[in-house]
Amino acid sequence: MGFTQFQKECLAEHNKLRAKHGAAPLALSAELNKLAQEWAEKLAKTGQLSHRPNNNYGECIYNCSSSDPNFDVSGDKATQTWYSELPKYKWFGKEPSMQEKRGTGHFSQVVWAASKELGMGKVKKGNQIFVVGNYKPAGNMGGQYMDNVRKPTA
Repeated sequence: MGFTQFQKECLAEHNKLRAKHGAAPLALSAELNKLAQEWAEKLAKTGQLSHRPNNNYGECIYNCSSSDPNFDVSGDKATQTWYSELPKYKWFGKEPSMQEKRGTGHFSQVVWAASKELGMGKVKKGNQIFVVGNYKPAGNMGGQYMDNVRKPTA
């Protein structure tokens, strides 16, 4: 099974950003792509943004809309939106509390060093686009931030 252009763009952007944080590149997973696509389709159907319940994988979700009927979202843009939480993350070299981690979970999942595989799904419905990223193994695990969320080198 081949990967879509969007999935390839997401992978390339993830790996570019992960390299800045000393994290090994991710590999695209057909299994995770399928799960991410299924969940993106469910979000588009319901029009609600929510994480998959009882998910064994890390997950980032993104939604945008436009009055332009031809609009689209690139894999770079979706990934950069998650990574844009970086300025809020102030806990490199220490373990953040639950309260401190709020608003930075997308960023930390993108660069989570222990994650090895990525799956991406995207659905356009009307004037909205829903994007889901799944990660294996999951990031944002308590007690593991010091080892997995590293300060950027550039």
